[in-house]
Amino acid sequence: MLKPNHPLFIILAFIILFTGLTAASAQAPQVLTLADFDLRGPVQQCIVTTDYGREEYTFDRKGRLVKAVTRYSDNDYDVTYYKLKDTLLVEQRDEVYRDEIFDEQTSIARFFSRDTTRGMRITEKIFSYDKEFREQNEYHFDLKQRLTRIISADQDGVDETILTYEQNGGGQTVIYTLNDNLQKTTRTYKRPSAQGDTVKVVYSKEYQDSIPLQATENIYNLQGQRLVENQFGFRKSDSSLVPVKKTIYQYGDQGLLSAVITQQGKSEKKVSYIYQLDGSSYHNWIREIITPANTYTSRKLTYFKASPAPKKE
Repeated sequence: MLKPNHPLFIILAFIILFTGLTAASAQAPQVLTLADFDLRGPVQQCIVTTDYGREEYTFDRKGRLVKAVTRYSDNDYDVTYYKLKDTLLVEQRDEVYRDEIFDEQTSIARFFSRDTTRGMRITEKIFSYDKEFREQNEYHFDLKQRLTRIISADQDGVDETILTYEQNGGGQTVIYTLNDNLQKTTRTYKRPSAQGDTVKVVYSKEYQDSIPLQATENIYNLQGQRLVENQFGFRKSDSSLVPVKKTIYQYGDQGLLSAVITQQGKSEKKVSYIYQLDGSSYHNWIREIITPANTYTSRKLTYFKASPAPKKE
C-alpha cells in the first residue's frame, strides 16, 4: 500500500491531475515542493529504491521539484521536466523512453500561460512531441484566488466543471458540477476532538446521476497530518451511506508515520513503519521498513552545499 506521503503516491496523483480532469479531482496546476515528498532541508536530489524500480527527484534551491525520473529498468524509463518562472509552473515535459528509444507519440509537452486582465485564468495546452494537439484546459479563479471553473477541450468536445463555494455552520462546502451534473460535494470545518484539541474535518460525497455513490471523511490535526479516514458506501435498500472501512494513522518521532490500522467489518490489520534517519540536522529518513511484510524503501539524499559568503570589499 502506498502511503499519502510516499513519493510514488505523489507522482501518481500529479499524473492523474493532468491526464483527464474530472470534478472529483478538479484543481489547478500546482508546483511540487520538498514537503510533498516528506523531505526537509536543502535537498538537491532524492533517489528512491523500491521493488518496482527507482524514482529520482531533483529540486532547485527553493525546494521546488524540477525533474522526476521513473526507472522501470535500465532501458525503460520516464522523465518529467518542470520549468518554473517565479512561483508559477510554465512548462512540463513528459518524455517516455522504451528500449532506450524516445517515444514521440506518447511523450507530451504542457505549456501554461497566465492571464490576469479579468480575475485570473491559467491556460494549459497539451501537445504530443510529434506536434499533435491533445487537450486544452482553462482554470478560472475568483478574487479570493479560489478555483471556480475548469473548461477542458479536446477532439471529443468540451467539458465544463463549475466549483461553487458556500459558507455554512462555521465551515465551507464546495459543490462540483460537470456539465451541469452534480458530481461531488466537499465540506471542510473544524471541531474539537475527543482529546480536546482542534481537528480539521474534510467530508466528501460523490454522486452518479445525482444519487450518492460513496463518501469519505478525513480528519487532520492542525499540522496537516491525517489522523483518520472513514469510507462509506451507498446502500440502495434505504438510500443511505453506511460505513465500509476505517483507517487510523499514527505518528512517532519527527512526525513520521509509525503505523496504519485498517478496520473493515470485524477484521483489523496493522502495518507498522520503522525508519533509519540520515544523521543530518534535518532528520530525513533514508530507509523505511514496513512490517509485518518486512518490505523496505531506501532513499539516497544529496544536499545543496552552502552558498559561499559574499566577499567583503
